[in-house]
Amino acid sequence: MVHALEITHGLLKPGGLLIDIHPSGEPPPVEVHAGSKVLLAGHVQETDGFMEYFQADDALAEVTAHGLFELERETLFPFTIHAPTIRALTDYLENEWSDAILSTPVSKQLAELMAEPGEDKKIIIREIVRISRYRRRGE
Repeated sequence: MVHALEITHGLLKPGGLLIDIHPSGEPPPVEVHAGSKVLLAGHVQETDGFMEYFQADDALAEVTAHGLFELERETLFPFTIHAPTIRALTDYLENEWSDAILSTPVSKQLAELMAEPGEDKKIIIREIVRISRYRRRGE
């Protein structure tokens, strides 16, 4: 990743901007929303333990420490996934987040919560994402 950031540095004109967006690496909660109630089923895990997000953080810290980029601004925002059914959620995860894992206990709890009486239930996963603006330094 450091090599890719070094190449990016070479492609940007002096003072150019690099925008980085990636999840924070915190396992996002899997919630069932039923009316005004929010019930926690567990958390999404990844096959690699969210390793790529921590590697991205380390690579950005390294090129910043070497003076290639200067962090100007950083903030967090929620990226929210809504699913009306367990099947819709699993289809989404298979197609869009292939290394996501809903453990057996989380899947079981999710099924129990969705089976309880009540209308207008939906599953929500709220992942925290970091967006950062870096300015290219150097000649």
